[in-house]
Amino acid sequence: MDEYINTEITADFIRKAFSECEHIMFYDLETTGLDPQECRIIEFSAVKFDICNPGSVSDPVILKESDKTTVYIKPEEPLSEDIVRITGYTDEFLADKPSEDEAFEAIKSFIPENCVIAGYNNNSFDNNFMESLYARHGADFRFGYTVDVMRMAKQLYTKAEVGSFKLSNIAHYLGVDEGITFHKASDDTEATIRAFGTLIPKLKEEKAEYILVKPFVNSVYYTNFADKEHITVNTVIGLIHYDIAGKRWKSPCIILSGVDLDYLTEQCCEAVGARNIGELAKFRGEKILI
Repeated sequence: MDEYINTEITADFIRKAFSECEHIMFYDLETTGLDPQECRIIEFSAVKFDICNPGSVSDPVILKESDKTTVYIKPEEPLSEDIVRITGYTDEFLADKPSEDEAFEAIKSFIPENCVIAGYNNNSFDNNFMESLYARHGADFRFGYTVDVMRMAKQLYTKAEVGSFKLSNIAHYLGVDEGITFHKASDDTEATIRAFGTLIPKLKEEKAEYILVKPFVNSVYYTNFADKEHITVNTVIGLIHYDIAGKRWKSPCIILSGVDLDYLTEQCCEAVGARNIGELAKFRGEKILI
C-alpha cells in the first residue's frame, strides 16, 4: 500500500484508515537537531493500539493498547547545549545506550508495515527522521496511513483561540496536560494520544474540498542509500523524492495526488539549473538551499 499524508483529516479519512489497518501507533522522537539528513534520533517512544471498531468514527473510537516501547540511542557526536537544555538528556545519560544500528532493529520490529502511524507534527518532522533512519539501514519506512494530530488541531481551532499550536499549548487548551513533562518523547506521545482522543469526535463528516498543494521547496539534493538514487526535495509539507531509476516522484508520507508535481518540478529544475526533469535526474551536486 502507498503511504499517505492527509493535509485535511476528515472522518472519512479516519474511517478508511481504520478499516484497512489493524493497528495505530502513536509515536514521538527526540533528536540532536532539526535536519533529518544530518541529525540523529536519540529517543524513540511509541504506544501501539489494536483498532477494535474498524470503519467507524460515528461511535466512540475503541482502541485497545497492545504494546509500548521507549528506545534511547547513543549519538555519534556530543549533544549541543540547546538539545541538553530542551530535552534534559546528557551525553552521560546516553553513553551506555544502544548504537543506532542496535536500536534500529528494535524500532523496526516494533512497527507493523500496515498500520496507522500518528504523532504531533509528525508529517513534517518525525516521519522524515524515520525515513532517514530506515534509509541508512537499507530499508524503506513503510506504513499504511499517517495522521498528524497537529493538523487536526489546526482544522478545528484558530490560532486566536489557542494561542499557538505547540503540543504543550494544545494539550493545556484541551485540558489533557496533567502530569506531562514535555520534550520527553514518552510524555509527548501520551499527550498526543490524549489530544487525539479529544479531537477525533469533533471531526466533520464532510469530505474536504480538494485542493492541489503547491509546496514551497526549502532545499534540493542528491541521495543514494543502498544503491537507490534519488533527487531529494525538502518541502514545507515534508520530504519528496524523485526516483531516478523509476522516473517518478514518490514520498513516504505525502499523498502525491494532492501535490502539484509540475510546480514542484519547475522549482527543482530552476534551483539546479536544469531545463527539464531529465536533466534534473542527472543532478549530483551538494544540497542547494532555496
